[in-house]
Amino acid sequence: TVFTFGAEMLAVLLDDSKGLEPLFFPYSSKLQVFVDWLHHNFIVGEVNGWRSNHLPPGKAEAWATASVCWALSCIHRMTQVWLTDIAVSKFGTEIKKAGL
Repeated sequence: TVFTFGAEMLAVLLDDSKGLEPLFFPYSSKLQVFVDWLHHNFIVGEVNGWRSNHLPPGKAEAWATASVCWALSCIHRMTQVWLTDIAVSKFGTEIKKAGL
């Protein structure tokens, strides 16, 4: 049996969705639930980080921690797009691309 660590699955999904960020906005509260889970499951010990939730309790693991960092990076990018879209809509402006 193979289990997918949620952070890894989310990172793959979000990283492959560049340009589709607005489609994920209705699920932003679900992303917050994920971030809350990360906050509550951070392991402090000899090595700080995360561990896949399908494994028995133990030390943080490098691969799981890397997956979390990747997922958080994708969520950060997505949040930047959402906030930019909201600001543009609210203030009736447009974004000028650098060099144009």
